[in-house]
Amino acid sequence: MNNVINVEVAFDFICPWCYIGKRQLERALKQLHESQPELSVEVRWHGVQLLPTLPTDGTPFQAFYQQRLGSQQAVAARQEQIRFAASTVNLTLNFDKIELMPNTARVHRLFAAAQAQLPPQRVQLLMEAIYRGYFVEGADIGNIEWLWALASEENWINMKKSDLSGVYYQSEQASWFPRSVPAYRFSDGKLLYGANSVDDLVNALADCTTVA
Repeated sequence: MNNVINVEVAFDFICPWCYIGKRQLERALKQLHESQPELSVEVRWHGVQLLPTLPTDGTPFQAFYQQRLGSQQAVAARQEQIRFAASTVNLTLNFDKIELMPNTARVHRLFAAAQAQLPPQRVQLLMEAIYRGYFVEGADIGNIEWLWALASEENWINMKKSDLSGVYYQSEQASWFPRSVPAYRFSDGKLLYGANSVDDLVNALADCTTVA
């Protein structure tokens, strides 16, 4: 029986399903720990830049989605669907506060540096702060000053502001590059896509313990 399970998660900070999926994974890990406390799960996050062609400083959020979905009615329907899914994991998403659809190259660089330097608990806190900043508070998470202020709050990361620059980002450590997010790859090679249920995630984690 394997007591250490490795999970790789591909995500983008502008994807609400990734935020929901993060919460689902947290619940799955808690449930697994309660039932099998001898197991250890190591999660590795891989940033995926879903919209690399966006301007460095982003583009208007509502206009972007209206063009993408065809009408304001379609945008409202999609956002209502996402809000309902978010409510099942105790999230309240404030799409009305979001002014910009950001280019996520900078925020992924910041997060990758943090993941390389910080313990998992601090990485989780940073990820939550970024997601909350965007989907709850409406922050421009592509803004270099916002990111640098976040990084400088406790002087916890060793990097220069210039390290955040650049329009494109690709995870240098990702061993697979899914076309959609969230995506999960488990120790046994199993892949899951989308904001899977807690039960599906728990089952996928448990399956890894039977791999020789």
